[in-house]
Amino acid sequence: MRESSSQNALKAINAGELLPYYLCVGDEEVMAQRIRKALEVHFPESWQIEKVHAASVTADAVLQSACTMPLLGGKRLIVVMHADAWSAEHWQRIASYCAQPSPSAVLVLFAQRLDARSRIVKVAKAAQAWIELSTPKGVGLARWLRDEVSAQGGTIDRDALELLIATVGADTLALSQAVTQCQLYNEAAGEPSLRINKSLLHHCIAGLPMENIWHLLDAVSQRDTSDALRVAMTLMASRESAFGMLAMLIRQVRLLARFDAAMADGKNASEAAKKSGVPPFKAKLFAQWTRGIGRDRYAYMLAVLLQLERSLRSSRVPTEALVSQALFELCTLPEKSTVSGI
Repeated sequence: MRESSSQNALKAINAGELLPYYLCVGDEEVMAQRIRKALEVHFPESWQIEKVHAASVTADAVLQSACTMPLLGGKRLIVVMHADAWSAEHWQRIASYCAQPSPSAVLVLFAQRLDARSRIVKVAKAAQAWIELSTPKGVGLARWLRDEVSAQGGTIDRDALELLIATVGADTLALSQAVTQCQLYNEAAGEPSLRINKSLLHHCIAGLPMENIWHLLDAVSQRDTSDALRVAMTLMASRESAFGMLAMLIRQVRLLARFDAAMADGKNASEAAKKSGVPPFKAKLFAQWTRGIGRDRYAYMLAVLLQLERSLRSSRVPTEALVSQALFELCTLPEKSTVSGI
């Protein structure tokens, strides 16, 4: 597998091969944290490290600090967060500095996004100082999670991997924390090695089990009211859990609508999943649901679910009664929805 620029950069930093500056662009927070921590190891004294936010400091102030020799000798590490808050004029100054960086500093700039045509991006890429921090998606996210578990000396079952990604989403920081929770639980239980399976996830990860949400949607697609009610009631112990179930169900219906729209454009199931953000391992199941629910009915489903949310917040009617009524309406969908605006 080809390593990313961030992985290569992290290896070099850990080996002590530091560049005079780094431009780190993207939203992948786990790698961003690891790069910061790896750099800080080489600057053990607190006075050697400066951390600032671009919104509260000018580029000139940062560059003045970078060009000033530390009083006690050596180098200083200057970390600038949210650097995309700077204007184009600030970035011109940064680019000019990067063409001839100070030998007394390591300047690290973190930004969510930058114009690929800008001078600073071209300068950083030419100097091999560009680090891409893009969040992995689809198959890449599954590979990332396997690597994350492997780095902690463990393995993860495929169904557990799919469940964890579906529950947590593409938030790599939250996924990494979930793996750490599993590791801590495993150690407390005295287990010699880490193997993440669905049982372990249910013990460690807070939140509703996604397979039950999928089961609920499957029952709705088959118009099976009794099965839908049974699944829903197992998920709810309080009105708070009803809100959690509802939020996840609304998200799945919206994904289903996007998936069906992509299918209508001539995409196959795999292509529709990629375009709509559906987990690739659920493409066939989503295709099955679209056939069971039928096109043009998603707006009606969302209207029912949003009305349920309002009722849960304001009505004194018992939660079970409100949810039962909503599920009955979902399982007896009209032949064609007259509600618009998903």
